[in-house]
Amino acid sequence: MPGHRVHDSSFDLLGQLWTLPVQGGRAEPITNAVQDQSEDLDPAFAPDGASIVFRADRPGGRGLFRLSLADGEVQRITDQPLGAYSWSPDGRRLAVVQGRQLQLLDPAQADQPQTIPVEGLPRPPVSHPAWAPSGDRIALVNAPQGARAGGSLWEVPVDGGAARPLGPPDLQARSPAYAPDGGSLAFFAADSAGAFQVWVMDVGEEPAQLTVQEDVTPLHVRWLPDGSRLLYHAGGRLWTVPRHGGEVSEIPFTARVQLDRQQPNPRPVRFTPPDTRVEARGHLGMALAPGGERIGMLALGQLWVFEVGGTPRAVTSVPPTAAGLSWAPDERAVVWSAGVGGAEDLFATDLETGQTRQVTALPGSETAPAWSPDGAHIAFVHFRKPALTTPGWDYSDADHRLHVVPAEAPLVESTTGTVDLGETFSALGFFQPSQASPMWSSDSQELLYFEGPQATLVDLEGGRRRAQTEAFPTFASWNADGSVTYVEDGLLWRTPFLGDSIDLGEPARISDDPALYASTALDGSVLYVSSDGLRIRRPSGSLEQLGWPLGFTTERPDALLVRNVRVIPGTGAEPEEPVDLLIRNSRIDRIAAAGSLGDGGGATVLDAEGRTAIPGMIDLHSHLWDDAVLPAALFYGVTTVRDMGSTGLARLVGHRDAIEAGLQAGPRIITGGVQFWGAGRVTGGAGYQVSGDSARARAMSLMAAFGADYLKMRLFSGWADAAELVRAAHAQGWTTSGHVALPLPFIAAGADGMEHLGPSGLRTDEIVYDDVVQLFREAGMWVVPTVLGYASVPMVIDDPELLDDREAAELLTPFLRWWGGRFNPRQKPGYERFTEHTRTSARKLNEGGVTLAAGADVPSIPWAVHAELEELVESGLTPLEAITAATGTAAAVLGASEEIGTIAEGRWADVVILESDPLEDIGNTREIWHVIKGGVVVDRNALRRWTERATPARQSETPDGR
Repeated sequence: MPGHRVHDSSFDLLGQLWTLPVQGGRAEPITNAVQDQSEDLDPAFAPDGASIVFRADRPGGRGLFRLSLADGEVQRITDQPLGAYSWSPDGRRLAVVQGRQLQLLDPAQADQPQTIPVEGLPRPPVSHPAWAPSGDRIALVNAPQGARAGGSLWEVPVDGGAARPLGPPDLQARSPAYAPDGGSLAFFAADSAGAFQVWVMDVGEEPAQLTVQEDVTPLHVRWLPDGSRLLYHAGGRLWTVPRHGGEVSEIPFTARVQLDRQQPNPRPVRFTPPDTRVEARGHLGMALAPGGERIGMLALGQLWVFEVGGTPRAVTSVPPTAAGLSWAPDERAVVWSAGVGGAEDLFATDLETGQTRQVTALPGSETAPAWSPDGAHIAFVHFRKPALTTPGWDYSDADHRLHVVPAEAPLVESTTGTVDLGETFSALGFFQPSQASPMWSSDSQELLYFEGPQATLVDLEGGRRRAQTEAFPTFASWNADGSVTYVEDGLLWRTPFLGDSIDLGEPARISDDPALYASTALDGSVLYVSSDGLRIRRPSGSLEQLGWPLGFTTERPDALLVRNVRVIPGTGAEPEEPVDLLIRNSRIDRIAAAGSLGDGGGATVLDAEGRTAIPGMIDLHSHLWDDAVLPAALFYGVTTVRDMGSTGLARLVGHRDAIEAGLQAGPRIITGGVQFWGAGRVTGGAGYQVSGDSARARAMSLMAAFGADYLKMRLFSGWADAAELVRAAHAQGWTTSGHVALPLPFIAAGADGMEHLGPSGLRTDEIVYDDVVQLFREAGMWVVPTVLGYASVPMVIDDPELLDDREAAELLTPFLRWWGGRFNPRQKPGYERFTEHTRTSARKLNEGGVTLAAGADVPSIPWAVHAELEELVESGLTPLEAITAATGTAAAVLGASEEIGTIAEGRWADVVILESDPLEDIGNTREIWHVIKGGVVVDRNALRRWTERATPARQSETPDGR
């Protein structure tokens, strides 16, 4: 936004700084975001006009910087990510806020800030300092931390002391700025409709509203040097307004952005044809036995046990919700969890007989079991909230507690039959890589667990001690010799555990090969997943490479003839006359005029009787945080999902394997592996951070080992590392997207697209402006706006019964009901605002020629993709364009246009036949007659009974050895 200089203003555009004559014209760049690998924001001219201070994210981290306009030299002032700041009139100091305190910085000695005591405020936080022209006082805003609306205005002497109010106590102001004569303050505040406007207040007088515009950005308002007008930002443009009100004037300008964009060449996504042997790469739980010679694994609908290097043996069938795995110390049994989300229980299986007994049946969820070394107890995590009747947003009962039960006790149906050891880590692990289970000490008297770098030690009496460690351990094991083995930075480490201080000693790297999902035996042998499959590293240093021990053969369905169906092909073309579709080997073999294909050569016949068909829909933004999301998606005609972050990579791929093998009902799963968060050393099954070339190479090899198809980033800083991550993904042949597609270094590196409009991105938090629209169009980028991700919140707040879907109520697990209802009613206005902004942005992008594709981002609503199509129509797309966004366009985003997304000869036979025409009413996509996936008519009634198979029977079935 504008700075202070007589002839020029300064502003940031697309993450770099520009100057512009105050009357408008051509803006000139004064920083280069691509060359500097930076994002430069919020410039402010020094009073002498010779330099500009700005905040930025540059190599080395975020901070405050100073740019000399004489020679272009950039100097880091501080490495603290500061908010607003203001120059002193003499240009020698800056007023800033750090740690909620008002401070003064000398740019030459920024490491020695002077804290200014402010007395008499209603609440501690201060923000938005503004230095008075006289130099003897500073205005500031006093508001609750993070308050978007702002707060009351106060003034404090520059040396500190008692603050005095500058306006009404109920004023909600932001970003004040003194007039050149010091007698007035300009600021932003909401009007009667809740929209921000520019206001002016003579000190001691009532505020006066100066503007009536949509989308005024409440970041900076500046006075022209003579005090006659104010300069501000609205609707993506620069404006001035007279000091006493009147007609606003736009400052016209042009800015030319030129960059060399690296062009990605993604590898096409292909799906496995029928009768093909496939290595299974995922699992729902895996553990090395205490003796180090056997491996237990939950995968492909079975509990498997095999000798190291031997042939896997199926012990018993398990449901698709099975999770976790812990061996009894005598290796005669294992314990695991299963059940619908939010109502999981523990089960123990005898490995000789295959018989399974239920261990717990508590209200809520029991997961993450761990058998004690003496065999006497099983520890687990209990999450009780989903079973309760209190609102989802009431978190008073949403704790995770550590419990212990006798290993051989009868079925435990009440917590009175357990030892409650208090609150513990979350086993959910959406955004933070949680460990798999608590860890027992070798004497079975204590339990250890990590939450990020924090270690907690709990004894069986409930006493606990905590300490911060220097590491961020994931997949940790507490070994018999007292050491801890864990994964960090994609590598295996072993370190002494210092029980007295609850700390980790000096770590020693076990190996140089990439590692995930580590499990340790009593002798120190470590099982893990590496770039070529399973490996075991022995204490001697020897390595045993086991590859992928499990496999399956894809099924070949019978031929199918769909007669007399009116086809919306997914290409954007209108439907024509009804046709017949002959399907063989999972693909559309022939399309011909209705009635012309006879009996299809013995194919099963399905007469659509003139109904309308669309391609199987693709949800480009799905979170598989509950196993029920998969059958629910298929029930509603979603035949392919792109997972954007789940509870664990191996589990996600385990589901993908079981679906591809025909052992589990669900859509095809496109996976990016994990969410990449930026620079760091964290290595988890849900989130990953990398720093440096070697760590990045390890991460890429692990994602490739699990069959990743793209890379998802959840980044808000560190653009140099982020650009390298994009380039590394492209080297693998993957596309990239995430919560951000800006600033410019991302675009130059070749970022393919962006997830979300609204508050999940950078520079798209409010409404997307023309600069972003033009940039995305010219770069050929796509956007998945996820309008429903915001619109669903007020919908559920207004009508909680939406989470009791009339058609597929059984697919809404207790966890999904809790997850969908977790928003407090007080959040409704904010999400309504996000929804409107996202609709507006989607409309602008669509009208501006940017590709939009469909993704819902609402796992708690089974019919979410249909609601997202309705939101896209509400955002200005036609019904045909919305359907194309979820079919042909979505397939192009995946790189799977030759496989799915359209009804055409040679494509996979994914077809949704509707009862009514969706071009007349987009809501008709919900009226499904049949879903066909890969040439197989889906048994939707069986999908609705999915919960019957989510929990095992007390006695196991006879293993079929499959």
